[in-house]
Amino acid sequence: FDLIVPFQAGFRNIVAALGTALTEAQLGLIARFTKRVTFIFDQDAAGLDATVRSARLSENLGFSVSSVTLPSGAKDPDEAVRGDKVAFTKAVEGSLPFYDYYLNLLKKNLKSGDIRQKRSVAEKFLTELSLLQNPMTRSHYLSVLASAVSMEVRTLEEVMHSLLKRGRSTPTAFAKLKDSPVAGDVAA
Repeated sequence: FDLIVPFQAGFRNIVAALGTALTEAQLGLIARFTKRVTFIFDQDAAGLDATVRSARLSENLGFSVSSVTLPSGAKDPDEAVRGDKVAFTKAVEGSLPFYDYYLNLLKKNLKSGDIRQKRSVAEKFLTELSLLQNPMTRSHYLSVLASAVSMEVRTLEEVMHSLLKRGRSTPTAFAKLKDSPVAGDVAA
């Protein structure tokens, strides 16, 4: 229903995917028609994990990737369209580039002066950012992160390189984030 209901409501350029099963081959088929994708997965931990995984794969294949935060109270696209088609349309139109979306989720409960929370946000974001192959995008988001957590870009670069050396640069799991003091409401 996450594809059917939005399609019936007039959203025509839509594809259904089981997020954890999205493959390079499937993205290759999509690339025949567009190099822009917008992900709208369920707003639970599994859907957010799928968003991160799918966005990472898509970004590294050269897609322009954005993500949608569903209107308040909606847990999936079907429910969002049934609840308020206008709000769903605005959410889609207001989609954010993936790394902006991801950083916003991490910053959601960030208290400006709490260094532990800043460090947690930075490490989670850097872990994901380090998996990005595009150096220009990585550089841009290092600057964005530096501003968000009030740290120097050089410091964040050092932390990212340290994470890579220690082998901690593995895909981020949103399921782990939901218990974090930084992102307690991520799956809301």
